[in-house]
Amino acid sequence: MAGPCGRADDLPAGVSARLDALARQAEAGDAAAAAALAEAGSDGRDAAARMAALWSEADAGAGLYEVARKLDAAGRLDDASLVLAALAGDPEGRPAGLLGLAVLALRAGRLDAAAALVGPCLRAEDRHPRACSVAGVVELERGNVPAAQGLLAAASRVARAQPAYRVEMQIAQRALLLMHLR
Repeated sequence: MAGPCGRADDLPAGVSARLDALARQAEAGDAAAAAALAEAGSDGRDAAARMAALWSEADAGAGLYEVARKLDAAGRLDDASLVLAALAGDPEGRPAGLLGLAVLALRAGRLDAAAALVGPCLRAEDRHPRACSVAGVVELERGNVPAAQGLLAAASRVARAQPAYRVEMQIAQRALLLMHLR
């Protein structure tokens, strides 16, 4: 596997193993792993065939997160979810896979799934501002304004320290401003 997001040409043979790893984690009580499997909509039996078909379309050497992003942009959410679940089944790719699945779940209005998926990303040492933003929006949708404000402020703080996350900072700051204008 090349890097934390893996490469598309590395995965077809390992899909079942990654999804099996997620299943074992879910059976052990890992709510994020259970949510990842549910979002993928696959029991694992058809996963390898679906992934092989996806790889025939993928750019050689593309990162799994990039493949999922392109599938999402094309409206192929089931396929994007499967790719992200496979990514989440790899220890190095777990944060990126879970966060991608959380974004998809939030967009679809599945707040409980989004919260379960983003939880481990919030506890991670290298907290991603998008994770704070997703969790903040989940709390806002649930009506927990103080928690939403805290999480969105954290997203802004984390993003401010890292120039690559400028867009995430602007989104969090805009959401905070809109909350104060209500």
